[in-house]
Amino acid sequence: MTDSQQIIRPLLESHLRQLETEGAVLQVTCDGLPATLQLDSSIGWSLRLVLIFDTPHPEFGDRFQTKHFGYEGPGCIGWGREGGTFRILLR
Repeated sequence: MTDSQQIIRPLLESHLRQLETEGAVLQVTCDGLPATLQLDSSIGWSLRLVLIFDTPHPEFGDRFQTKHFGYEGPGCIGWGREGGTFRILLR
C-alpha cells in the first residue's frame, strides 16, 4: 500500500491485452513516477506503447513511446533494441 492507502499491483500481461481496446488507458507508476499507459495504433500500422508522465521522467521527459516493447514478467516491460526495461505498477 502507498501512503494514501492505495493498493499497488504489478502490471500483468492480461492488463496489456485489455489496453488493445481503442481508447483504453491504465493509471500506473513507471519507475516510481505516476503515468498513464496506453497502446496506440493510430500512427501507422504498428502498435505502440505510450507512457505519458504526470511529472517528467528524468530521462524521457513528459512522454515516451516505442513500437519495440514486450512483456517480460510481472511489473516489467522491455523496450527498445538495446534491452531497456521499465518497472510498471498499477495505481
